[in-house]
Amino acid sequence: MPRDLHINAKTILIIDESVVSRRSLRHVLTTLSCFRIWEACDEGEALAMLGEHSAAINGCLVGLHLVESSLSLVQTCRRAGFFKPMIVLSSTHSPPLLGHAREVGATDWLRRPVSPEHLFQALHQIL
Repeated sequence: MPRDLHINAKTILIIDESVVSRRSLRHVLTTLSCFRIWEACDEGEALAMLGEHSAAINGCLVGLHLVESSLSLVQTCRRAGFFKPMIVLSSTHSPPLLGHAREVGATDWLRRPVSPEHLFQALHQIL
């Protein structure tokens, strides 16, 4: 009898305005490993999902178009009591932003484009 591979799967919430980015991340994560993927297209949808399903979500990938929006979302989630891993995805890479990301509670920062292997490794280190 086949086992249900999703019994022990971790649930990742992908928060990104871009449908293409969300599909790409979903494809990578479901191809490389057994993750349950939920998606949110903006801050409002993400906050609603986290408010209703925070116990089921093991971590978030936050890749909003404006990095400031991603950091604002991380800070809002932390203030609301969501303390599970949140990785910010951004094409921007500067020491001041990295420092601010840590200050608001981001677990990690991955620079886009991120290789599937690097994404997979980052997730497995924090989950």
